[in-house]
Amino acid sequence: MQCLNILIVEDNILDAELEVGELKNAGFDCHWDCVETPSDFIGNLNKQKYDIILVDNNLPAFDGRSALNMFLKLGLEIPFIIISGTIDEETAIELLNAGATDYVLKDRLTRLTPVVHRALKESRERQKRETAETALKESEKRYRLLFEKARDAIFILEANGSNAGRIIDANQAAAVMHGYCREELLGMKISALDAPRDAEKMMDRIDRTKENRWIMEELQHVRRNGTQFPVEISAGILTDGDKKYIMAIDRDITERKKREEESRKIEENLRQAQKMEALGTLAGGIAHDFNNILFPIVGYTELSLQNMEDNDPNKANLDHVLKASNRASELISQILAFSRQSEQAYRPVNIRHILKEVLQFLTSAIPSNIRITQTIEFKDCVVMGDPGQLHQIIMNLCVNAYQAMEETGGELDIVLSTQTIGHKDLKLTPFLLPGEYVTLKVSDTGTGIGRAELERIFDPYFTTKEKGTGLGLATVQSLVKRLKGHVFVESEVGTGTVFNVFVPLEDEPEAAVEADQYVPVSIGTEHILVVDDEKEIIQLIEAALGRHGYQTTGFTDSTRALSAFKKAPSTFDLLIVDYIMPEMNGMQLANQISTIRPDLPIILCTGFSNKLNTDNLSSVGIRELIMKPVVIRQLAEKIRKTLDESQI
Repeated sequence: MQCLNILIVEDNILDAELEVGELKNAGFDCHWDCVETPSDFIGNLNKQKYDIILVDNNLPAFDGRSALNMFLKLGLEIPFIIISGTIDEETAIELLNAGATDYVLKDRLTRLTPVVHRALKESRERQKRETAETALKESEKRYRLLFEKARDAIFILEANGSNAGRIIDANQAAAVMHGYCREELLGMKISALDAPRDAEKMMDRIDRTKENRWIMEELQHVRRNGTQFPVEISAGILTDGDKKYIMAIDRDITERKKREEESRKIEENLRQAQKMEALGTLAGGIAHDFNNILFPIVGYTELSLQNMEDNDPNKANLDHVLKASNRASELISQILAFSRQSEQAYRPVNIRHILKEVLQFLTSAIPSNIRITQTIEFKDCVVMGDPGQLHQIIMNLCVNAYQAMEETGGELDIVLSTQTIGHKDLKLTPFLLPGEYVTLKVSDTGTGIGRAELERIFDPYFTTKEKGTGLGLATVQSLVKRLKGHVFVESEVGTGTVFNVFVPLEDEPEAAVEADQYVPVSIGTEHILVVDDEKEIIQLIEAALGRHGYQTTGFTDSTRALSAFKKAPSTFDLLIVDYIMPEMNGMQLANQISTIRPDLPIILCTGFSNKLNTDNLSSVGIRELIMKPVVIRQLAEKIRKTLDESQI
């Protein structure tokens, strides 16, 4: 049973009861109020909620038209039905047009029930429609708010016909992102915002969205000022009744691309570091064996040259053998340098003097079709480094420049200066810390380097030259990094290449050395114990030291050497031992001997070892570390120096 709250405007209570009775007979549970005056009518409507209003058209106080006007002013959405004993058709139509829901004659009250049913149904449908319209308006309001407040650019586009891709709506973010006013965007084709390459594919993207597929792509968009920037688009079909539109959401991914590029560089640097580490491990193993082979070649060649007269026909041949051996030794040094496993103590060095030595050599060695220009700052350019490594850095860069101009000729320009790097410069030189730097600029007017090759020029063994080793620039980069500096390169095919080397300036230039001074080698008579697992090296050292007056005892087995030493420890004045040997290595033997005679000076020789901890050398009595292959003069100097210092 449907509950029905009724307001009846009637001066005859019996008529009101008849109306209510008719509705009760139809199954309504009626609750009703009856009023006669305008004030009671308005008062009840203000304080009570009714489902339907039944109004007698002819009352002494006021008629149906007056009641309808008062009702309409209240703006209520309640069925308003006129009940009349007599009403002409014209008046009924006027009342209906004015806002009445329906009318019923009192002598035909049987019509009241269906009229009320219809009025209630229409009222519910109207309320439902109004609720839906209100919800739609609220939804549209929220959508518009999201549309306008979104940080991403949002476009609504035509989907069909010749206007496909035309912008019919766009949010403020779209205007700001592209440098236009919103009104300027409306009517434009979306392809006008695409870079030319992407604009050509606009229709393909539209066709794919019309297949009910949401597409996601990365494009290049163009701002009003012509600058391009990357965007990520998400686009799909919107349906509004029988009309279809395309909604495209564009996100500026400039910052994301920067982060991705930074991440890519970090990953690339990590891969490069891992590659260098693996290569360094391989280089170390090769270096030890290779230096052991070179040692006797260099040593015996030196001994043979010492026995020859200047006019001996074989002297020139042996000179070539020695030079070739030295080049092989330098190649191993380069491998160890860029593998970052060849440790060396640094000292203040004035690069000006190193550069002058290199320039003196280049002036005589480089052909006349290459002109050398130089600009060297007068002030001291002192850095913490090794003279040999600094010489190698400068020489490798200059040779690289010379080879780029070997066929065509050109100009090799070398500039040495100092420069202050401040915080504002870090964007240009992000690999450096703020401070004072010595800068070396080596530029050529040669063939230049292509972009693809430029990314790989510091890779070990990468070379564009037929006879190149691919180690020159790799060595330069490795050595400069160890000096806490950086190498920058700029190049353009057909124009030339510029290398800029930055190395921290040393604060105490007065301590710098200019060049290694020649010191005559002194002879001696001391007894030296020599231990190396290579018999040829033992024989070479014994022969070489014998010429300098020393007495030697050699062993190829460290265990036998230790036994001999234990029998007569006081008879030896110095131990020369190789690091890598079977059963007992050089550090272990040195430790055993140092335990027996802590005062015995020890020289450790090695071809290379990445396991050698130089910090522990002095704790086992080792005074000097010599890298193979050893030059005889260098070995004799080290021996004399070590023996003399041990007697102080």
